Amino acid sequence: MAHLDHCGYLPRLVRHGFRGPILTGSRTARLAEIVLRDSAKLQMEAARHANEHGWSKHRPASPLYDDGDVDRTVQYFDPVPVGEEVEIMAGTKLKLHRGGHILGSAWVHLTLEDGHTLAVSGDLGRPGHPLLLPPEPFSGADVLLMESTYGDRRHDHEAAQREFGSVIARSLARGGTVVIPAFAIDRTEVVLHELAGLRREGILPRNVPVYVDSPMALAALDVYRDALRSRSPELRPEVLAQGESAISPEPFLAARSVQESIDINSTTGPAVIVSIPRPGGHAPRTGRRGDRERAQPPGNTRPLHRHRSLRDRVPPHRRKVRRDAMARMRSAVRAVAGSSPVLVTRTIADPPPGLPTRSKGCQRHPCRVSAGAPLDWWSAGQVGRGLFIAQCVKRGTYEAARNG
Repeated sequence: MAHLDHCGYLPRLVRHGFRGPILTGSRTARLAEIVLRDSAKLQMEAARHANEHGWSKHRPASPLYDDGDVDRTVQYFDPVPVGEEVEIMAGTKLKLHRGGHILGSAWVHLTLEDGHTLAVSGDLGRPGHPLLLPPEPFSGADVLLMESTYGDRRHDHEAAQREFGSVIARSLARGGTVVIPAFAIDRTEVVLHELAGLRREGILPRNVPVYVDSPMALAALDVYRDALRSRSPELRPEVLAQGESAISPEPFLAARSVQESIDINSTTGPAVIVSIPRPGGHAPRTGRRGDRERAQPPGNTRPLHRHRSLRDRVPPHRRKVRRDAMARMRSAVRAVAGSSPVLVTRTIADPPPGLPTRSKGCQRHPCRVSAGAPLDWWSAGQVGRGLFIAQCVKRGTYEAARNG
């Protein structure tokens, strides 16, 4: 399966000496290469940023793997046909069965030398996937290894479709722009399929453009289009009958370059943007402020609240200042704790007027500051079991106190 949580460690294994065949379906091999190259690029960018700004504990910071590792990894991909039994070693046979989760996903049935059988589920799709046929039924095995993260949930696809269409119509009616977060592989195709249906029903007017703002998602979309053109047996008959229009809500505009992505921000009038969340990235800021609405695509994807991670919202130089300040505070605490805790009279959980308290930890766990402390205490934080420290901005001093 081509999602990163299934294939993402392969280049690391190759870097450390793995040289065997990597057996997979042909479409999984294509999608996995897209995912791994994107993963390597992000890791290399993160390592370069860490070395430039000094926020990593590693000196120097380095990625788990790079482009060269991915190049070597894809050379070991050995595609096998889905639905056919293949002897992979003397007496050991492999058969891939349709998994229905994303294009190319499969569950595995192994027959070992002694005749015992093993089945591995991988991620299994829902019976109601709008593009893919449901997983092939389990045919029995001596041992079954199964993933079941979402095995206890029921999904109402029709209700999700109605809500999705309602959000689209409501936002466009007031001239707004809808930003839809979607994973690059499969979720983007499902969202485009739903948008194509809304286009046919007239809910999504033809004068409202649909953008996909992600080169990675567009590369995966090309694999799905190839599957439609070759009439892949993984796809539903009604989807095959529609052809490429099933995932192309024309007019459909692809942003494959950085400049094309930037140009989306200058778009006027209503639009629908399928945007892929990226570390350190942001959603396109198109449309009037207040008229942007984030839609939840049918299924289990949640609305996008933010693209940027917490780390990215704090400038690197500020992170270093905070780390240095905490190190000084810990040293002061150790010096104080070596004798006796400071006597206390006030709690930060119930501060006097004008006393700012920014530490969530101190608000959850009331701690006390020194008697007679001025009203310019800046922060307090827990640095040991029951031991807190506060910093006075004006005096630049540190004092420690026991919790309670």
